[in-house]
Amino acid sequence: MSKQIRRMAAALMVVASACAPPAAEVPGGPAPRPGEEPRREEPAEPRREDPLRIGLIVSTSGSSVLKQYADLVLAGARVAEESGSTPSRDVELVVRDDGGTPFGAEAAVRELERAGVEVIVGPLMDEALIAAANARDSDDLVLISPTAVSQPFGVRNAWALNVVDTRGAEALGEYAARWSRVGVLYSRTPESQRQAEAFMAAYARSGRGTLIDAAFPPGSSNVTDQLTLLRDSLVEAVYFPASERELQIVLPQMEYSLTAVQLLGNESWIGDAARRVPQRVLEGAIVATPLDQSSDAVAWQEFVAQYESLHRRSLSNPVPALGYDAARLALHALTTGDSRVSDFRGATGVITLRDGDVTRRPFLLRIQGGRPVPLY
Repeated sequence: MSKQIRRMAAALMVVASACAPPAAEVPGGPAPRPGEEPRREEPAEPRREDPLRIGLIVSTSGSSVLKQYADLVLAGARVAEESGSTPSRDVELVVRDDGGTPFGAEAAVRELERAGVEVIVGPLMDEALIAAANARDSDDLVLISPTAVSQPFGVRNAWALNVVDTRGAEALGEYAARWSRVGVLYSRTPESQRQAEAFMAAYARSGRGTLIDAAFPPGSSNVTDQLTLLRDSLVEAVYFPASERELQIVLPQMEYSLTAVQLLGNESWIGDAARRVPQRVLEGAIVATPLDQSSDAVAWQEFVAQYESLHRRSLSNPVPALGYDAARLALHALTTGDSRVSDFRGATGVITLRDGDVTRRPFLLRIQGGRPVPLY
C-alpha cells in the first residue's frame, strides 16, 4: 500500500511539473529557494500631477532697498515652495520683476495672467499693488502683497499682509476698563491716531471711567504739556501707541513725569527700538502685539527651523516670514478657490483675511525682567 501511495505521489509530481508554466510566467517570479529571502516588489512611483503654480512679483531690478526686500521675500517664499511640495505634486514659484514701478507691476500681472497663473504673491509696494489689481483682466486673480502696508479699499482679492490692524489697540482698551482714569498719549499721525481711536472706542464701550486725550503734533520731541495734563488728571494708566522714534524720545520723559502709573503700549515696545530705552522704564508695561514668537499658536519657530535648514544660514530679519506667509496663503487660495481665511496659523501671527481687511489675533504681554511674558 505504501508503494502505491509513493507511485501515485510521484506520478502527480510529474503531471504537475508538466502542467506548470515556465518560472518566468509564474506571478512574482520563481519561488525562492530554501534559505533565500523572498523577492521584494519595488513600490510604484506615485503619479505626478501638474505643479501648483504661484506667481511672485518682486523688484529685482529696482532700487537697492527694493532689491534687498525682494531677496528677503523670495527667500521666505522659497521655504513655502519647498514645504508645500508633496511626493505627487510640486509647488512652483513663477517669478517676475516689476522694476519697482507701478507700470512694471501692471505688465508683470498681465504676463502672469496670460500664463494661466491664478494667484500672485506681490507686488511689494502699496502703489504697485493697486496698479496690479486694476490691471487684472479678472478680479478672480488673487494678489497677496507680503510687504504693502495699506489695504486697497474696496478692491476684491487684493490683500496687504503687512498692514497694522487695530485689534491689539481694542484688546488693550477693553483690558484698561479696570482703571477709572486712563490717558491716551499719541502722535497725530494717521497710524497712531487710528490706534488711539480704536483704544478709546473699546474703553468707552465699557461704560465706566474717564479718558484723557493727550495728542501731540507729528514729529514733536517735547511732550511736556501733554505729560503735565496726564499727571494733573491723576491718570492710573496711559496708553502710548508709539513709533520706534517716538518710543526712544518720549518714553524717557514719561519716567520723570508719571510715576506709579500703569503703562500700556503697542508692539514697538518689544521691538528692536526698545533695546535703546532704559529697561527700568519698560518694566511692568503691558503691550499688545500680533506676534508672540514663543507661542505655539503661531508658526514662527517652525518657519525659522525650515528657513535655516533650506538656506543654511541664520534668520536675521523678519521680512522672509512675510514672504513665507504670503506664499502659504496663496497656496491656500489656490487649493480652496477662496482667498478668505480665518485664524490662519502663520509665522507672523494668527491671520484672518475677510471683508477686505487683514487682521491678526492680538497677544497681551507684560514686560517682566526685561522680557515679554504672557499676561494671562
